Amino acid sequence: MSTNSRTNSVLSGVGEAVGPADLLCPAEGGAPALRSARLPVSLARRPRLWPWLFAMAMVAVGVLVVPRLWRSRAPAPTAARATYTVQRADLPIVIRDTGSIDSLQSEIIKSKVEGMNTIINLVPEGTIITEEDVKEGKVLVELDSKDIREKLSQQEVTFATAEATYKQAKESYDIEKSAGESKIKQGELDVRFGKMDLQAYVGQKLAEDALEGRGDLPALAARLCADAINERRRVDAEVARSLVEVEKALKESASDSGDAGHRGTEEAQEKPARKEATEAGRAAIAGAAAQAEGLDELLGGTALQKTRKLEADIGLAFEEFKRAADKVASYARLRHLGIKSSQQLEAEQLALMRARIALDQALTARELYLRYDLPKEAEKLLSGYRETLRELERIKARARSALAGYEAEVKSSESKYLLQKDRLEKLRSQLENCTMRATKPGLVVYATSGSGRHWSGTPIETGATVREQQEIIKMPDLTSLAVNIRVHETVVDRVKRDQNARITVDAFPSRRFTGKVLKVAILPNTSSSWINPDLKEYDTQVSIEGDLTGLKPGMSANVEIDVKTLRSVLQVPVQAVGARRGRTIVYVLGPDGSEEPREVVTGESNDQTVEIASGLAAGDVVLLEAPQTAPSKDEEEAAKREDELNGDSPLVPPPGRSTGPRDSGDQRPEGPGGKPPRTDRKRPRASSESHDSAKPGGAG
Repeated sequence: MSTNSRTNSVLSGVGEAVGPADLLCPAEGGAPALRSARLPVSLARRPRLWPWLFAMAMVAVGVLVVPRLWRSRAPAPTAARATYTVQRADLPIVIRDTGSIDSLQSEIIKSKVEGMNTIINLVPEGTIITEEDVKEGKVLVELDSKDIREKLSQQEVTFATAEATYKQAKESYDIEKSAGESKIKQGELDVRFGKMDLQAYVGQKLAEDALEGRGDLPALAARLCADAINERRRVDAEVARSLVEVEKALKESASDSGDAGHRGTEEAQEKPARKEATEAGRAAIAGAAAQAEGLDELLGGTALQKTRKLEADIGLAFEEFKRAADKVASYARLRHLGIKSSQQLEAEQLALMRARIALDQALTARELYLRYDLPKEAEKLLSGYRETLRELERIKARARSALAGYEAEVKSSESKYLLQKDRLEKLRSQLENCTMRATKPGLVVYATSGSGRHWSGTPIETGATVREQQEIIKMPDLTSLAVNIRVHETVVDRVKRDQNARITVDAFPSRRFTGKVLKVAILPNTSSSWINPDLKEYDTQVSIEGDLTGLKPGMSANVEIDVKTLRSVLQVPVQAVGARRGRTIVYVLGPDGSEEPREVVTGESNDQTVEIASGLAAGDVVLLEAPQTAPSKDEEEAAKREDELNGDSPLVPPPGRSTGPRDSGDQRPEGPGGKPPRTDRKRPRASSESHDSAKPGGAG
């Protein structure tokens, strides 16, 4: 047993009886002396007690002397110091982090039923779904569908009513459309027939002129009527002359004073006059006929035919009148000669009267026709045609209006029909979604298993209530796995897609896996921002390649991402580098054992080794820890003043480094703003593979 251990045993034995103050007390001369103490009888009887007390006194003296020796300015005696010999070697830049395994192709079984629904059947967790189960449509989850079935029955009745209303509206629309088309066709026929009637009455040319606004039917009829009146005046004049001759003949036949010679002379004189009157009458009739022929260029159709007939009637009546007048004159002379009787003469006079009345009626009929009937009928037909055009437009407008009403009814009923149909299909889909079947093979994992968030909701189990879009089962594909890690913002710029990685799983420490970086998030993960809002970490996914047997989602895994490798560079362990008054320094051990602080320029680094760009040479021996020699009082005050001005600590690690030991790997820099970093997970750090060159070089 060593002296210290024996001393401790003695102290422990006398702990209650003797205290530290009881062992030593100052003597009268000021020197410490042993103080009498009342020791236990068993201890007092031991003959070897005083050596132990002497050892304790030596320890007390050491406690008082060692601090003075430590504060001495003389360098420490040559003791074993941890050193490292600077050399050139490859420096692999590796980012290490931990994460959990997840499937790349997980199938999420969610509730697709509206509202809250109760689970009435649930496949046991951990069940392996095979291809055979998928073919058979194995039921994974079944929700209570009683309420949905009741709603579905009511909706089927509502849908049938809406469907019947929609069909009826469509049929009514088709009927109205057909009726409107028929009315429009009838209106078009009326327009065509009206035009044909006008053309048939006044002629095509005059009808076209009237329709286009170039012809004036009333003005034309008035002109024709004026011509007829003038013609009648000429005929009346001829009739008057004929009647004068007849009257003269009657008077002569009644006179008994004239002789035959005298009568012969008068007859000879009267014949040219009668002939002239007859010729004048015929000339008037011929003029009327010529006028009728001139009407061919103006009138046509029924109006022309009617006018010609009236002109012909006038001509015939005038001829009849002339014959009757001549016959009366002839009978008057024959009665005087006794050849004709008075009765025969009276009969001829009556015939002359009828002929005159007939001629007058013919003239009046033509005048009435040209003055009234022709313009009236023409205007009637023209107005009728125009009215058929307006009626056709009204028919079309009514058809459009009626059809629009039926069309609106069809659209309304169609909207209701489609709405009810969608509701029916939705309820059928909801009923179908109450039963969730396997669609691909995989491992059955409840959505709440391993989530660590049971406080946020009830676990998935039979009888539990789930909401719409709530995850019930997660079926990861065990043939494609990856590790999800979070890379700190200080090193995220080093991580790139398709970088190689090495993976170890805590559950299988002897197995090694390889993989590649699949993706790096663009924005940081904010799920833990309420704990530490200054922590910025980016979700990164690394694939796992090789034999995946036994691996399951949720297992912890360690990932080492190969960023790059620096070839043949000077390097030293990170604990050998420090910062002093704004400078990066290392302590170089000289051949004589002196410790020289030397300023260096560092390059790339990992969690074990840092590249030295300048300041050191291969073969230099550096201290792995700063020397413990205390500076003088003047140096302390100067350093303190300089530190206050520069804001530097006397000896601090480079940014992002720690001065403490690196064995745990848990140390992280302060977060932004000087706040402490998260303590619930390790910070990813750039590191290198362990190699012999990183080991201390031994005593200096």
